[in-house]
Amino acid sequence: MAKVADNNTRLVEVDELQASEWRSTYIVKPDLRLLAASLGRYGWLHPIVAFGSEGLRIVDGHERVALASANRNLLVDGRFVPTVVMPNLSEIEAMVMHVTLNRARGEILNARLSRLVRTIVNSGVYDANSLMSTLGMTAEEFQVLIDGSLIKMRKVSDHTYSRAWVPIEAKQDERPKIERPPNADG
Repeated sequence: MAKVADNNTRLVEVDELQASEWRSTYIVKPDLRLLAASLGRYGWLHPIVAFGSEGLRIVDGHERVALASANRNLLVDGRFVPTVVMPNLSEIEAMVMHVTLNRARGEILNARLSRLVRTIVNSGVYDANSLMSTLGMTAEEFQVLIDGSLIKMRKVSDHTYSRAWVPIEAKQDERPKIERPPNADG
């Protein structure tokens, strides 16, 4: 017998979903085209995750929402996106969820991730050790994000990154350049 997971999953009008300014992910164009093709062929296999009681901000699914907004035939009934709505999630917990979900599956912009992790630590909600554990980071990986020296002070090409993230270096107004971590096999 199937079970209903929760009552937080619903169809939300795409225009109600707003990007979170602290997101740390980026999908390169070839993968973005693949994502659009997947949405067109298979539909919404993974709902968007959003939080907030007044205005829904995206935790996970920024690119899917952008693709569907630009190509309305990807939407359910031309207007809706399947969304898990978490109205009581705090912004700090939304940030933690964003990092946790995305470390497991894609490229992350290192400067944004560094700012995001520092914001979470500075909030006082998590101590460094519990956050490091929650995010599945090594002490070295966590430290380069906290001290903000990832690009300038550290030798990025010499650091062994977990397979969950790839350093991407770019000025704010230029397209990111992807640098593959050592020993990345996929």
